[in-house]
Amino acid sequence: MPIQSGQRVVPGRVNTLRGFGQLNAAYTATTTATDLAGTTVNMSTAYDGATYLANWSGDFNLLTAGSLTGVVSLVVDGLALTSPQAIWNPANVTSGARAVISQTYGGVIAAGAHTFKLQANVVGASGSIRLAALHTQLTVLIFP
Repeated sequence: MPIQSGQRVVPGRVNTLRGFGQLNAAYTATTTATDLAGTTVNMSTAYDGATYLANWSGDFNLLTAGSLTGVVSLVVDGLALTSPQAIWNPANVTSGARAVISQTYGGVIAAGAHTFKLQANVVGASGSIRLAALHTQLTVLIFP
């Protein structure tokens, strides 16, 4: 809810909330979307219509070359977003390649507690991708 001209503003109404999570340990992705340990961010806001901005990244490492795509998705309050996603397709690349891919998404939330987290999976029939902990992370900002 925007601040109106002439409205009395309390400090909590202008303070931005920030949450951060980072992958605990390297994770080899499978074809099943799986929660990434350490990337869950729990936050609360007292204001309906608060805006959030999430930025996340996947630190992709190609273990075995093949035909596959690595995907890191944002999950907000149990709903996995299908777009946008941090996606890496290392087609025609030998094993050992690495890329850090990031994505940003914003939305509006109601007053109350909210859970943001990352899930990862691969799409494809062959090859293997591991996510490194170093740059696989999630940052969430809430603007009241």
